[in-house]
Amino acid sequence: MQLEQSVRSVLANALEGRPPSKPECAALLRLAPDSFEAAVLKATADVVSRRRFGNKGILLAQIGLETAPCPGIANSAPLGKITRPLSLRNFPSTKSSRGPVPSRRVRTSMPSSS
Repeated sequence: MQLEQSVRSVLANALEGRPPSKPECAALLRLAPDSFEAAVLKATADVVSRRRFGNKGILLAQIGLETAPCPGIANSAPLGKITRPLSLRNFPSTKSSRGPVPSRRVRTSMPSSS
């Protein structure tokens, strides 16, 4: 396979340390991503980068945290979706002259502060 002369010229200049011009960059961006020219461009960029940085690189990473309520299947998850019903009828402070306080769903444990 033969490279187009314009692509060959840009890559030869890059190997000699000369950056491409804006029109040359625009032409390279128009290459089909799965073309032979794009593959040679990527290989040339790899060689230039390894030469320039002494075959060393920097690893940049990001950690994403996804938060959502725990399904609470174990019935002990403090932030679970499912909580156990807690009857307030057995607590002395819940009795009033109007009768017992109805039962409601409340969390039975608090998240740890650590």
